[in-house]
Amino acid sequence: MKMTCFRGFSLIELLCAMSMGLGILATLSAVFLFYQRVNEETKTRVMVNDHLRYAGFYLKDSIASAGFIGCHRFTAHFPLINNGVMKEDQLHWDQMLKVYTGAQNPWLLPTHEDVIEVHALSTLTAHLLQATDPTHPVVVSLDQPFEVGDDVLIADCHHAETLQVQSVKIIPGVQQTLTFTQPFQGDFSANAVIGLLVTKIFFIQNTSRKDITGALIPALYEMNAAGEKSEVVAGIKTLQVTAYLRHFEAVLANQVVDGTSIPVLRIDLMAFSRSESLVNLSPIEKPLSIFIAIGDGYVTP
Repeated sequence: MKMTCFRGFSLIELLCAMSMGLGILATLSAVFLFYQRVNEETKTRVMVNDHLRYAGFYLKDSIASAGFIGCHRFTAHFPLINNGVMKEDQLHWDQMLKVYTGAQNPWLLPTHEDVIEVHALSTLTAHLLQATDPTHPVVVSLDQPFEVGDDVLIADCHHAETLQVQSVKIIPGVQQTLTFTQPFQGDFSANAVIGLLVTKIFFIQNTSRKDITGALIPALYEMNAAGEKSEVVAGIKTLQVTAYLRHFEAVLANQVVDGTSIPVLRIDLMAFSRSESLVNLSPIEKPLSIFIAIGDGYVTP
């Protein structure tokens, strides 16, 4: 048998092989980096979309429940039926919803965005067990417990009033009897609804957390009447409110105090986020406009 002597690879062959290997490695690295970038961008975009949708839903749900208009509380459905309730018997704009521009807010919140103050009936409510008038205490069910000093909203199909509880007498398992610091203005029928008057203040503020670049992450916050703050959702950096008159003229919502009816609010949000791992990836921004039917409000002439 004839033996073949293998003399090995030449230097040129080795260099060619190394070049091909490096080229393949560079290609694989480029493909990996490309898909890593696409994955991070997709993940960031999904997060922005989720945060934006949640912020819009939360604001819409909170504001749509503000105030009172006949048997229909304010909802997101449009047009809104008011069952013929006279304007003087409705809760006016400044009782249910206020908008402040930036640092002009009364809580001195450090924000350049609009601040929304919402007054709404609590989710849990009680009902009147008998019709009443301003000369008698109000006898209600035990579904919602009340305490002295509570701000409440009482409403039937004809009118609504905001009051403060002065005294509470409870018959366990039967009823509770309420008196108020001031008499209410009209009669209320049996089964009228009474609940806590809940205050929700929405604003934009930086959190204490930082993104990959070291910048503070903004968020939509909610604050109650006691000044207790809670983060609703991160990544919301702008909030602006516009009111629309019935003839579709737009006005700044913080000008709305008295006058012509305002059927719709528009809230413009901007969500913003950066990749959590790629510092050179451009930030993702996305706007959202939500429209909320609010019934009859008033605007300065």
